[in-house]
Amino acid sequence: MTDLHCPFEDKRSLQAVEQYMADHSWDYYINLGDHLDYFSISRFNEEKPGLIEGRTIIEECKEGEKVLARHVQIIKKKNPKAELYLLEGNHEYRATDFALRSPQLRGIIEPEQVLKLEEKGIKYVKSWRNKNNVIRIGKAMFVHGSAVNQHHAKKMVESYEDNIFYGHLHDVNSFNKTSIGTGKTKVGQSLGCLCRYPEELDYTKGAPTNWQQAVTTFFFFPDGNFNYYISRIFEHRFVSPDGKIYQG
Repeated sequence: MTDLHCPFEDKRSLQAVEQYMADHSWDYYINLGDHLDYFSISRFNEEKPGLIEGRTIIEECKEGEKVLARHVQIIKKKNPKAELYLLEGNHEYRATDFALRSPQLRGIIEPEQVLKLEEKGIKYVKSWRNKNNVIRIGKAMFVHGSAVNQHHAKKMVESYEDNIFYGHLHDVNSFNKTSIGTGKTKVGQSLGCLCRYPEELDYTKGAPTNWQQAVTTFFFFPDGNFNYYISRIFEHRFVSPDGKIYQG
């Protein structure tokens, strides 16, 4: 899953996803980042104090910690040995950057502390500050994402020269690159989001966007090859790969 932007996650869509999670046993839980929004310390709000009135960093992060704790409980219930990962997104890096400029907050507001990652057994992959930090499972790579134009899937697969899956843009977009004579195809794929749509958050002031809520399931063969299924979420519901409807 990716881009919940807590406390702006879509609670009903997330509820449907969590029902799906609870129905199955998982070997991996991969959160591609921007799990937290850190809205109150966004540089876009620096000269607009009215937007953050009544908000605090810690209160915002408590919601993200509760969501993550729930996910750990769901995953570990059926597979205590499941591997758990959270990738650093640009929004997580907001806190790291803010603490560098306000060193009195260092060790207090960063994701490692507010989400209690060590306590939960979650490996934090600092992929935003270092794009070489990726998660690799079989023949698939996972990062938060960095390309931003309309051809971002093409840019990502050409940059990493591998099967690369990511979030960041909140849409579902893919590009396939085939090498002539090898029969091999590499895919770049963005995996949507689980935050509320921008119309609800007034990010775009009514302008249309291509955001799409989704959750993705991977199945791996022993040789590392894989199939993946993107379940797009409409009106807080989706059909899982096994044909069951989940409704939040």
